[in-house]
Amino acid sequence: MLVVITILILLLAILVPAVDKAKAIAQRRVCASQIRQITTALVSYATDHQGEYPQYQYQAESYPMGFRWGLQRSTFHPDYISDRRVFYCPADMARSFNSRAKRSFPHFGIRRPPGLQEINISYVYFFGRRHSAPSWTDTRNRRGGFQYVYQNVHPAQETMIADTMRLKEAGDSRFYREIHSEAYWNHYGGTLQKSGGHLGYGDGHVRWWSGADHFPVEWPRWAQRMNGARDHVFVKENPYVPEE
Repeated sequence: MLVVITILILLLAILVPAVDKAKAIAQRRVCASQIRQITTALVSYATDHQGEYPQYQYQAESYPMGFRWGLQRSTFHPDYISDRRVFYCPADMARSFNSRAKRSFPHFGIRRPPGLQEINISYVYFFGRRHSAPSWTDTRNRRGGFQYVYQNVHPAQETMIADTMRLKEAGDSRFYREIHSEAYWNHYGGTLQKSGGHLGYGDGHVRWWSGADHFPVEWPRWAQRMNGARDHVFVKENPYVPEE
């Protein structure tokens, strides 16, 4: 009997990591497909709107997972992507509502539940212009992206939308060596070197970004400060964005 139990324990020790790895690979494939759908739809949206990408909400500019750009500031949902599930990575599902900048919960609608500051999705949106208000005249993009299609002259090298990957400054302000927290990463591996995510580009292609390949993360080449804030930094390829 002890021999049987020992064999079962050994089998579980072998199978559980394999199952977890297979699950992670499957989630990554779904996530990549969803980002590809969103990038393609963003290009279609801009084509139909005089070359302009959806605006984003200025009040949530430091938290680019907020989905006001697709709900309140445009008709991106449901006109261009009607399936809500496309906006949520299977590795980024919360069991309950969260405050701003936490893991996403599949809630859609203008009315937010009590205590929920922002309607989050799993993906960071870098393009579009900041939505103006009566007291705001500055409508520039402050996310390292573009407002219009004609500005994006290198679409294969500019990240339009990506998995949520937030970094934390550590020492030298030009480099980031730490993950802000697990809540800000769709594909969290325990450390920056073991974590990663997908980047969706203006030409529609999607690539996997690995912390192991880009450690430490150099800013501004592979990181973007939201509105210049050093504590709101997300992974994005910025080959043509000048230093602040």
